[in-house]
Amino acid sequence: MVAVSFRTLGRGVFGPRVLMAIGVATVIVAAACSRNARLADHDVRAPEVGSITQYGVTLDQDAEPWHVAYVLLRAVRDDVLAEDDAARNRALDVELRTTAPEVIYAAHKGRLPRSPLSRDEVVFETVYTWAPALAYYVDELDFDLAEAERVIRQDKPHTKAGYDVTTVGLPLLDPRNRAGSVFLSITLVKERGFWRAASLRLPPGPRPSGEMLETLFGIAPAAEPPPPSADEAE
Repeated sequence: MVAVSFRTLGRGVFGPRVLMAIGVATVIVAAACSRNARLADHDVRAPEVGSITQYGVTLDQDAEPWHVAYVLLRAVRDDVLAEDDAARNRALDVELRTTAPEVIYAAHKGRLPRSPLSRDEVVFETVYTWAPALAYYVDELDFDLAEAERVIRQDKPHTKAGYDVTTVGLPLLDPRNRAGSVFLSITLVKERGFWRAASLRLPPGPRPSGEMLETLFGIAPAAEPPPPSADEAE
């Protein structure tokens, strides 16, 4: 576990998971086993699957998977760059509306069958990590619909566990090394006839600086451990 200190409100309540998701984990999913402070200070919204219109795109039952990915990633960008809690919550609400809550919850219960978290808590906690995990690449999420159609790649849908499933993805350039890149992969499923996001995968790579984490999400890096005493050094 990464040692961090964090504030009561804001993204800091996910501090350890943010650092682990960005620096180590490849699958960005919720893995909480109990109700705790990570949810206590937040209004956990019930995600709904239905038609929505955002960023000039209507995500109805005729929308393509890459349309959903486009709206999700634009919302993630707005979440990262939000100037206040109200703007961040509006973006988070859009993120939640692009998800497949029943599939996310079923996957969580499959991994942690004794978890006491409700469906809404699991989905909220999962989606809550996506903006911090992608914050390092936020400039790569600034595209319009025409560019999104060009850069977002979509696999051929197939059936798995009774659901229509597909994967979309796009390369994200490293802002500190323009010659390098990672490939963001988003798995989408058809839930109630709508394509919705079930998971994000981001290969291990650079993680945000301590300054970025503190500025965006209220996460203060832990202080360096003190040097060993003379007795410990012997």
